[in-house]
Amino acid sequence: MLMVLVGCRGAGKTTLLNAISSHFTVLKPSTTRPRRSDDETEYHFVNRWQSAAYAWSIKPKDDYYGMRLSEVEKANKDACITVFDPLAIERLHSFVQTSPIEVVTIGLDTIENSRAQHERVDNDAARRMSDQDFNKAREVITKCDVVLRGDATHVLDAVKAIGQILHCRGGVLVREQIEALMNAGALITHGESNSIRPASYDMRIGDQVWCQKSIETLSDTTPTFHLPPYSYAIVIAKEEARLPTFITGKFDLKVSMFLSGVILSNGPQIDPGYDGTLFCLLFNSNSQAVPLTRGEQFATIEFATTTRPATKYSQKYALAQRLEGVMQRNLSNPGGTIMAMIDSQMADIRSKLARLDGIFWGSIAVVNAVLISFAGAFCVFFLTIMWDRVKDAESRADKLKATVESVEGRGEKLTAASTEALAAIAEARAKALEEIEKARGTK
Repeated sequence: MLMVLVGCRGAGKTTLLNAISSHFTVLKPSTTRPRRSDDETEYHFVNRWQSAAYAWSIKPKDDYYGMRLSEVEKANKDACITVFDPLAIERLHSFVQTSPIEVVTIGLDTIENSRAQHERVDNDAARRMSDQDFNKAREVITKCDVVLRGDATHVLDAVKAIGQILHCRGGVLVREQIEALMNAGALITHGESNSIRPASYDMRIGDQVWCQKSIETLSDTTPTFHLPPYSYAIVIAKEEARLPTFITGKFDLKVSMFLSGVILSNGPQIDPGYDGTLFCLLFNSNSQAVPLTRGEQFATIEFATTTRPATKYSQKYALAQRLEGVMQRNLSNPGGTIMAMIDSQMADIRSKLARLDGIFWGSIAVVNAVLISFAGAFCVFFLTIMWDRVKDAESRADKLKATVESVEGRGEKLTAASTEALAAIAEARAKALEEIEKARGTK
């Protein structure tokens, strides 16, 4: 493995190499330029230049610079480190494409502008860079596998941590490595040391929350946003990611946030080389609104190494700083409106029920009127029928009465005749008995 420090003249490459020489094998480049002083040991100084003997060579002005093949071969056995001119970075890329050695570029973004660069080189005319060259060099530096910023101590600690991380490929970064890279402006920016855990970092809620198709800005006066029940919101973290191309990040909600009913809904992986804002899509599964407070620790992120450096992330969220642009070009549907939609639908249902209620009672009135009219007509019809039947019954009763009276008259006549007959029979019987008695007495 070969780590290459890429920085402008005066960025501190030589100082850094001298300080780190006890930890890594330093590959010494060669040059045809003369020594600036008798104690200068940064280069192998040669009089003749044979390109075939070098892994790469450049000639920025009148002199050659390059790295001997014999030096580069040391990287096959040890973790090595060297320096490179950002204005000739294409030569290094050509070497990487044909070499089996894994190369990791470390950009030293330690100079802000060309005026500061002139001051760093003590206004040495031979080392001063024009504005154009400086800007071009800095653009190359910011595209390196990992970019370091800050003072010499922080940069040195970060380089040591990078060496450890690459040597122990396949593991999760621990506290010391996270802190070293963070202090040098890599991995996580705008972070705080008390958020670093033994093998992770706790992210904090930032200043913006997107919900219901609008962005809520949190501040000291209004630090809390209430996430509606059964709704989602996109939260921006206070921290920003600045991942090297050989480190990936994964995050998940803290247990306390999960217990309040909040679920992390978006994919938790941060790709290697991602440089920009961290967004989290939170869903509230609770029936009550959940408060999200600015500065509150809400998610834990852990960092792991990849099997080899990846292509630097360059998608649409790279370098995004605020929610406005991201939301405007990516989301058009409102979030956090489920309860509002339910209320709206319930209001619509109530309105429809009210209309149906009016229709129902109106219909009842009509039905009642119809029934009353029908009942009246039915009653008239019924009474008419009954009246006819009553009249028929009276007629029959009269006939029956006449019949009864006729029968009764006949009965009276029959009774008188019967009485006369019975009296005659009794008289005849008496006479017969009298004659019989007379006959007996005579005998």
